[in-house]
Amino acid sequence: KDQVDALGATGIPATFLNSSQDELDSMRSVSRIITGKVRLVYISPEKALSDYFLKIVSQIKVSLIAVDEAHCISQWGHDFRQEYKNLSKLRDACGKNIPVIAVTATATKRVIADIQESLQMKDAVIVKRSFYRENLSFKVEFPESESEKDALVFNYLEKWKMDNQRSGKAIIYCSTRKKVDEVYTLLKEEGYKCGKYHAGRSNTARENMQNSYFNGKVNILVATNAFGMGVDHPDIRLVIHYQTPSSVEHYFQEAGRAGRDGKNSECVLFLRNADLVTQRFILQKGSHNENNLKLLSVIKEYSVSKECRQKFLCSYFGENLESCGICDNCRNDKSNLKRDVYLEKESALRESKKEKSSHEFSDEELEKLKLQDLINRQ
Repeated sequence: KDQVDALGATGIPATFLNSSQDELDSMRSVSRIITGKVRLVYISPEKALSDYFLKIVSQIKVSLIAVDEAHCISQWGHDFRQEYKNLSKLRDACGKNIPVIAVTATATKRVIADIQESLQMKDAVIVKRSFYRENLSFKVEFPESESEKDALVFNYLEKWKMDNQRSGKAIIYCSTRKKVDEVYTLLKEEGYKCGKYHAGRSNTARENMQNSYFNGKVNILVATNAFGMGVDHPDIRLVIHYQTPSSVEHYFQEAGRAGRDGKNSECVLFLRNADLVTQRFILQKGSHNENNLKLLSVIKEYSVSKECRQKFLCSYFGENLESCGICDNCRNDKSNLKRDVYLEKESALRESKKEKSSHEFSDEELEKLKLQDLINRQ
C-alpha cells in the first residue's frame, strides 16, 4: 500500500491485489487492470497464482514480471513459501519470453541458484550491491532476565530520544504476538508514543497503525516480522531485536530497515537462551525445520562472535570486508564482558551435561533410583 500511494503521488497509476482487500476493492483493482488504467500492479503470490488472475494476464499485455523478496522462492532461504516457488506458472501465463527480474536483500549463492532455476532465468545477469552499511552500528547485548531486557530497552530509547528530538523512528522486533503485546503495554505505561503490529490484529488495525507510523503520529513500533515487507521508511534510527531472530537473513533484513537515508543509526540484538528455545519451538512446527535450525545456530554464532559484526554479516553473504570500526566488537564495548560471562556459563553447562552422561552409577545409587521410580508410579 505504501508503494502504491507513493507512486500515485508522483503521477504513476498503480494498484495492488492481496488478501487484505474486501471483494469490492478487489473488483475495482481488477477492473483498472483489465481496462489498462494502471501501469504497475503489486500482487501477492497467492492472488497471482489464482486461476482467475492467470486467465486475466494471459489476455492482456504484460511488459515485465518483478519478484520482490525473491529469497522466499528457495527452500534454502530463511522464509521459504511454496506460492513463491510456483511463480513460474505466472511467467508461463504471460509468455515465456517475458522479462523477469528477481530482487532480494538477503541471498546466499545457494539461494541465488535456486531462484534462477525456479523462475527459469537462463543466463541471467546478476547484479549485486555491497552488503556493507557504513552508517549502521551493530551491537549485541546479553541480558540475563526479562527485567534486564526491559531496562536495556528503556536505556536505548532514552538515548534515541535525545539524539533524535526532531525526527526519527524506532522499531522493536519480537518473535511472538504475546511478547509484542507485553512490550507495547510496558512502553505505553511509561508514556512512550508507541504502537503495535502483528498478524493477530485485524487488517484495518494493521493498516491504521502502518499509516500512523508513516505519518509520525507513532514513532516507536513494537512488531513481529509481519511488519516490514514493502515498507520503506528512510528515518528509522533504532532497531532493537528484543527476542533473538531465527536467522542471519531475517536479522539482516529487519535491522537493515534502519538508516536508509544514510544517517547514523543503531541496530541492537538481545541474546538469551530462552529466546533461542522459543525460536526452536516455532521452527520445528514448520516445514524444512532441519535447515531452519541450522540457520538459527548461525545467528547464535554471530551473537557470540568476537569478529567485527559487519565483517561477519558480509562474509555470510559471500562478501569480503575490512572491519567496520563502529560495532561493539570493533570498539571493544563493555557489553563484551557480558558475552564472556555468557560463554563461561555455556561452557560450564556443557561440562555438566558431559559429566552427567558419563557418570557410572553405583549399585546403591541404582537401587535408590529404582525405589524413587516406584514411588513416582504410585
